[in-house]
Amino acid sequence: MKIKLIIFVLSLNLIGCLCPGAHKKTGIYNVDIKEFQQAKLYEIYTKYRADIQDNNFYTQAVVSDVISNADTLGVEFIFKSLSEKIGMNPLKFSLVSTSYACSPNTDSYTLKNKIDSVLITSDTVYNGIEAGKSLNSYFFAPTQFPKTLQQLITESNQTGGVYNGNQFNFFIATNIKPGFRGKHKLFIKIYKSNSEVIEAATTNFEWY
Repeated sequence: MKIKLIIFVLSLNLIGCLCPGAHKKTGIYNVDIKEFQQAKLYEIYTKYRADIQDNNFYTQAVVSDVISNADTLGVEFIFKSLSEKIGMNPLKFSLVSTSYACSPNTDSYTLKNKIDSVLITSDTVYNGIEAGKSLNSYFFAPTQFPKTLQQLITESNQTGGVYNGNQFNFFIATNIKPGFRGKHKLFIKIYKSNSEVIEAATTNFEWY
């Protein structure tokens, strides 16, 4: 019985050695949003396009400061962040099938200081809402099943809800246009649980 146990343990070690990436040291990190880096605009198409061959939305980076042919506008606010390692991820393995015997964990990132709330505003009147007033109700997370801003915040605050240790991306969208011809900016404030407020803004653009 003792010999069988030794063979079993050795076989597990052998499986671990044969797994690609098994020796990669993956960690658990706390990530803190620190400062604004840049904002990117995207045209998001939700209608059928023959050249795409499906009915799902797709994004295209805006290359001009004038947008005229998109039914939905995406805004990606990118922030620099700092990460600190707080633990290690163990190697996962299974005895069900040798072809899928084990797989290395990827690094896990979680916000150190959670997001309490966000505030989105414009420097002009936006579809009837005064400059500086909340536009939150106009925005959502453009996923396959769109989420509200609060759902996006909740997901970001969850354990493993961040996907990068060096930057934090907050990607939102709106299908409500400003309602006028002319340039304007969008702003966001991220209120963190440690009372810090991180601010960001787009460049001037026109969308009609």
